Amino acid sequence: MRYNTKIKIWNDKQFELSHYDKLLNKKESYPSLHCDEKGNQSNKKKARCSNKGFSKRNLRASYVNLFDTVLANKDIFTSFISLTFREEITDIKEANKKFSNWHRSVERSYPEFLYVGVPEFQKNGRVHYHLLTNISFENELIRKVLNEDGKQKSIYKPEKRKSYPVWEVKYWNNGFSLVVDLSNYDSNFNPAKYLAKYLMKDVDDRLYGHQKIMKSKKGLRKPIVMYSNEPVKDLAEFDLKFMKRGWLKDGYTKIINIPENEDNKFAPSAIAVMKFKLAEDMNNEQQEYILSYIEDLEEYLQSLVI
Repeated sequence: MRYNTKIKIWNDKQFELSHYDKLLNKKESYPSLHCDEKGNQSNKKKARCSNKGFSKRNLRASYVNLFDTVLANKDIFTSFISLTFREEITDIKEANKKFSNWHRSVERSYPEFLYVGVPEFQKNGRVHYHLLTNISFENELIRKVLNEDGKQKSIYKPEKRKSYPVWEVKYWNNGFSLVVDLSNYDSNFNPAKYLAKYLMKDVDDRLYGHQKIMKSKKGLRKPIVMYSNEPVKDLAEFDLKFMKRGWLKDGYTKIINIPENEDNKFAPSAIAVMKFKLAEDMNNEQQEYILSYIEDLEEYLQSLVI
């Protein structure tokens, strides 16, 4: 099949369109970057990079993987969970073993458990996890954190004049956990962007060779990908076509230029990437509240382990 347009549908409200300046065969792909014997990046397939550092291409692939997973399953994620260690655990292998023990315990209690998340190294060197999960607040796995008087603990931020209730998740016995309820927030809150912030914030080479995206092996949906040959003279035609159908462009059009050389002979010289979302009334008030809520809880969590 020959095509010049690829549409990736994440959910019933969001999709991405990539338009190429030449016709491609479906089997054709862009050249993968590998490394030569000296660890320098090359288009020729040789050994894996030996410098134990992340390339921009590697991070881009992880970023796309995270976005695809979150947006394709956006409707099932109802809670945001942070997990941190009481002890000074800085080795990612040791941390991941404890994380695996935790999610197996959760799965035994709740077989439908689904999650996607990213590990992060805190400033003190300890491993930290941020997750989106389908554990609802009606589930017994989420419970209140209580004060000595038996009442639910809350965090009060005087500068914001806001108070937040504190919740934790069951079976995480390695330190502290915090849970935020996402079910009350509208579609303007983008969990993919929020989770990606932790992926890209401080890329640590200690994650090299380990999972940068952690997710359920089964049960998560993948985006639907379609190909077509669209007779398009100008990219503005896409804007007009989808606006008439009730879609608006979500952000800007990104043009990716690919240099011409022998290794890239099958690739187009340019790609236009456009993201669309269903047009609807915008309400940023709830989005701002939940962003503030998560950030304040993260600050509180940091104070517990220092």
